[in-house]
Amino acid sequence: MAAPAPTPPRLKPSPIPDAAWLLKVLEERLATLKRRFKSAVHSPGPEFLRKLRVAARRVKIVAELASALLHDPAFSDLAAQLRALIKYLGPVRDAAMLPGLLEEWAGRHPILLTLKPARAGNGLKRVPSHLRASRRTVMALVIRARKRLKTVAKSADYARWLHEHSLRLWRRAFVRLEQARQELDPSKIKSIHQYRLRWKALRYLAEVLSEGPGLFSARELRRMQQVQTVLGAIQDSSVLLDFLMAAQKAEPRKEAKAALAAVLRAVERHQAGLVTRFLERNAEIWDFWQSPH
Repeated sequence: MAAPAPTPPRLKPSPIPDAAWLLKVLEERLATLKRRFKSAVHSPGPEFLRKLRVAARRVKIVAELASALLHDPAFSDLAAQLRALIKYLGPVRDAAMLPGLLEEWAGRHPILLTLKPARAGNGLKRVPSHLRASRRTVMALVIRARKRLKTVAKSADYARWLHEHSLRLWRRAFVRLEQARQELDPSKIKSIHQYRLRWKALRYLAEVLSEGPGLFSARELRRMQQVQTVLGAIQDSSVLLDFLMAAQKAEPRKEAKAALAAVLRAVERHQAGLVTRFLERNAEIWDFWQSPH
């Protein structure tokens, strides 16, 4: 018989804060997003693109939280635009990162030095113009969202509403994560990827709730980040495996094809080790959430 699903983690008791905390968090995250846009436009490398994507996610979760509370299109439109940006940046960041992954493995497998991931370079040429257009749209929406949030930030009723609704959103995100956890299959990377998406959503929400109501400890956030780091490494290995499988399939030379097959086996073993580490870390944090601390 299946074990009963765990209840959501106990949150730190905290007083209801002034609702202005959400405006403060939004302002701080917008400042970071502006810097990340500027860096990525001038230098669309994998690290700058990753940082822009993280900054966009951090603003998006605030916009989604405000949208759920106020039902105002100012926030839903901003969240939708940021989701589109994040979706665009996913494959772009993967493509930009691919040459570095190949170089990292080339020391043990020189055959990789002969591979030219042209699609990465070609795609990156169009990134700056796309990001400039996205930045203009996002910042126009930000003006509306900021103005709306300022009108309610000092309301005591809104503060209580925000606090209670934040807890409901947390419980809902936790249930969605638990559903993905029940469907985890170590032999199916897609199930791990789905869990990774739910995990990100939960962690970014926890991060917001730690900055405002203070509902999460630094220790909890660190443990959540550790799991996400391993999940990110699994995703990177999947990007590399997809590229290598396509390269091997297209390789006409018998010896080169065999060499690429050896690389594939090595990367698959590496990914299997990452999956094992993820399962261990994941079990640790679920135990941690259910134990007194």
